[in-house]
Amino acid sequence: MSRTNTTILPPALKKGVTIALISPSLRFNNDFPKAIARGRVCLESLGFKVKIIFTSLPQDATISDMIQVRCEELHAAFAGRGIAAVICMSGGSHANELLPLLDYSLIQAHPKIFIGYSDITFLHFLRPNGAVTPIRLSDTLVINSRAPHICTVEHNDFFFGNDTSKKPRVLVKAPSWRWLRQGRATGYLFRGTVECMVRLLGSPYIPPTWRSSILFLEAAMGDDFRSPYTVDKFRVSLADLTLMEVLRDISGLAIGGGYKYDQQMQDDLAW
Repeated sequence: MSRTNTTILPPALKKGVTIALISPSLRFNNDFPKAIARGRVCLESLGFKVKIIFTSLPQDATISDMIQVRCEELHAAFAGRGIAAVICMSGGSHANELLPLLDYSLIQAHPKIFIGYSDITFLHFLRPNGAVTPIRLSDTLVINSRAPHICTVEHNDFFFGNDTSKKPRVLVKAPSWRWLRQGRATGYLFRGTVECMVRLLGSPYIPPTWRSSILFLEAAMGDDFRSPYTVDKFRVSLADLTLMEVLRDISGLAIGGGYKYDQQMQDDLAW
């Protein structure tokens, strides 16, 4: 199956437009209201309007109810007039539950910048019935400003109890980039967390062909949200991609610096 040659590009962000904040995976809105308010103020200070799309569910809500509401919120964000970008407030592990229920025609008719991390990888593909939908959904927001905004929140400090924390983040020098095999490649760029891409293998939501593609893989945090995704697990995921002939067909491979990966971990993964 060949790819479509048409790519729909969402309009660039301009000051005054609205950014929607949604929670299609883990839903921390009621747990970290001050952290969310702080993020809202940051976006508003850049000249954007902010709309939080979130529906609180009763205690007796079923899993099916939760999935339906998350789909409706994502649809509302894409269909909303004046909304130019959609930011997912958190990752998680079960955004893939939405894939069979999404209205792909609606999303295609309203292309927007789409930002997320972790298991939002599932939603960055958005490919119904094995066909590549001609939508470009970006997980990178570039804001033209005189100076970058520095994140000063210590993740674990507010995530595990104090969502008002402004404790400076401890910075550790990252290992340098390296070439494992030099060369040149051009093609479609597919990117995401390696564990999520492996979970999509064999489903109709994965690209029908990896030929003429460049694959960019990263690792999310470990299951406890404090430790890195282990090198052993990363290697297992790469083995799965090899068995499915993904690594055989791609034109290029880039692996991002893993969360808390030190030089030794990068050496172990490279070998």
